[in-house]
Parts: sequence; C-alpha cells; structure tokens
Amino acid sequence: MTRIKPKPIYFFLFLFGFIVAMFYYQFQPANNYKITRLADANEYEKIYTYFHSDSADYTVRFGIHNRIVIPFLATFMPAKNISTNFFILNTFFAMLSLLALIYLFRYFNINTLYIVLSAIYFSLHWVGPFRQNAISPINVDMPVYLFEVIFLILFIKKKYFLLLILSPVAIATKELFLAMDIVFLFISLFWRFYYQDKSFSIPWILGILFTGVLTKLLLNYYYPSVSPGRNSMLVMAFHLREMALHPDHAIRWILSLFGAFSAFLFVTIKKPKDIKSITKDDALIYLLGLSMLALSILGGMDYTRLIFLGFPYVMISILKIGNPTKQEMIWAFILSITLTRFWMVLPTATGDIRVYGGWMPEYADTAHLVSWTLTALLYLILYFGGRGIWRLAFKAGHTPE
Repeated sequence: MTRIKPKPIYFFLFLFGFIVAMFYYQFQPANNYKITRLADANEYEKIYTYFHSDSADYTVRFGIHNRIVIPFLATFMPAKNISTNFFILNTFFAMLSLLALIYLFRYFNINTLYIVLSAIYFSLHWVGPFRQNAISPINVDMPVYLFEVIFLILFIKKKYFLLLILSPVAIATKELFLAMDIVFLFISLFWRFYYQDKSFSIPWILGILFTGVLTKLLLNYYYPSVSPGRNSMLVMAFHLREMALHPDHAIRWILSLFGAFSAFLFVTIKKPKDIKSITKDDALIYLLGLSMLALSILGGMDYTRLIFLGFPYVMISILKIGNPTKQEMIWAFILSITLTRFWMVLPTATGDIRVYGGWMPEYADTAHLVSWTLTALLYLILYFGGRGIWRLAFKAGHTPE
C-alpha cells in the first residue's frame, strides 16, 4: 500500500465533524443519569471522583471498574462540571476518530466518494460518536474508534514495540482491546498455517497479549470492582447463554445490525467471491469485522451501540465485499441517512423508556420490534427496486455524473 498524502478531505470532514458536534451539543438534551441507578455514567463519575478527590473510595461495579483512562484524563479538563469535562475530552477523541477513520479508508484504497458518504453516516448516526457524546457525555466509547485504527495500522506495519506500549493504555480505556490482542494472535497463527506466511511475528504478538493480560491483572488489583467474584469469561458465557435460550435476542441482534449499518448491508448481497480470490489484506479486515460482530454478542445487550463500535472494520468489509458501483453506494447512503433521523432529538433513556426503546431494536417492545422488522424489509425492497429503476434509467440513455 502506498504512502498516504494529506488531502483536503481531512480538513472538510474535520470541519463537518466539529459542526455536527456543536450542533448536537446545543440541541440534544443529555440524559439525567443520576435518576437511573444502573446508568454507566454513575460508575464513571465514581472513577472521576476517585481521581479528583483523595478521600474518595473506589466502589465501582464490575465491567466498568478497569476503564480508568478517560475519567482520569477528564479530571484535567478546565470546567467545574463533570459532564462538560467529559464532553470536551470525548469531542477531542471523536474528532481524532473521524480523521483516523478517513486515514484507514484511504489506506485500504476506498473510493473518495465512498469515504465521504461513510464519514457523514458515521458522524450523524444516533449511536455514533457525536450524538452519543451529546446525549451521554460521561462515557468512554469515543477513543475506541481511534484505538481500533491505530491498532490495525501498527499491526499491519509490524510496529510491535509501539503496539506493546499502546495496548495497556487501550485496555485501561476499554477491556475490548484485550480481546483485540487475542484476535491479532489468531490472525497471526492463521497467516502462518493457512497462507504459509511468516510476516507477522507470533512471539511479538504473544508478548503483546501477555502484556495485555498483565495490565488487566494489575487493573483488577489496584482498581477492583465491588463484585470480585465476577469475571469477563462468566459475563461472556452469560450473554451467550441468553442468546441461545431466548430466540428473540438473535432477532434483536439482526435488527440492531440493520440499525447500525442500514441499507449499506444490502450492497453485500451479491454472488459470493471465490475464497481463493480474497487477498490477505481483505481477509484481515474481514476477520476483524467478524470479530467485532462476535464481541457485540458477548459484550452486552445494547447491541446497536456495540455493533457500531466496530464501524472502521465492518464498514470497510462491507465495501470490500459488496464492491458497490457509485449508483449503488449513493442509493444505499440516501436510504441509510434517512434511518439515522439526524434531524430529530433522541429521546433520553431517563424519560419514557418505551420511546427510547423505539430507537433501539434490542430494547424495543413488541410493536416497535415489528416496526423495525417491517422497516428492514421495506429498505431491502427500496434498495433493490431503486437500484433497478436507476439501471433502467441509464439504459434508456441517461449517464451518471
């Protein structure tokens, strides 16, 4: 892959992202997390207070207790209000994530038009970095997209020492990245035994994984949860069992996948590629995309948000698999951007939960679940119907610009 030179796309999309961030900050009401005992923001506030005050105890529930980096950094922000401090910090990471996303798309030789459309969709989605930062500023998700890109680029470029340094920081931001270390080890082994390719250093990846495990152990020791008997394996097993025992969870996950990527999913409905024709670069991004989708099942039940966190890998996989024409991409974007309802205010989770659940297939009641199903079917019909009409129009003598 060739060296990527700066282009105006970075400036214009950075400006677009900043405008979007400020727009939603002004018009999107934030959740009142204090009236919802189980809201994650309450736990992040405890971590923030612990670092902000020498007298505070560390009483954070399992699953959040290790995520110390963002609350710690937020204590250095200038505002007196915790929500404002988190918003400032997370906006910074959201902007960097947007730029990193553009870089990764260009690194994988994605068409510039497709990059712009993908970046706009990423920025306007209701579980994307800017709207989520407005409705729930006290969170740690915004750096995830950035670290995903950096992890992959360092892995591809075999910058193992830098990956070794970054891994503990990323894991202390969100434990997802310990799972990513395991995925990279699996990929290295797959390359070694399937492709007979020794380009990825298994000893280095094992060292990075060992460092990640050690980081997790140290975090558990110095920043323990209030439930020391729980562990990540038990949590993942619980979610897997729930998926197996409750068929509606699988339906909700599929609809959440549609909610996260909308009509873009339909560009992949084509004759499958011969597996032997898949390049190693494409195989790498496919494996990472599948890994993120698998982790969205094991990591919790807020499926739409967890699936969307894999946007850098999954969206590139969609574009690589579907290889859409410009007409297909534009039509998929038009349909998808309407589903984001970017012009609407998100209902706060602390209000009428049924209204909030209507936006999230994983929480939707039966009526909203049926509505989501019908919407997905309608979009499927509109995508293929619109694509067919578009093609007929071109055959009748029109030419695309």
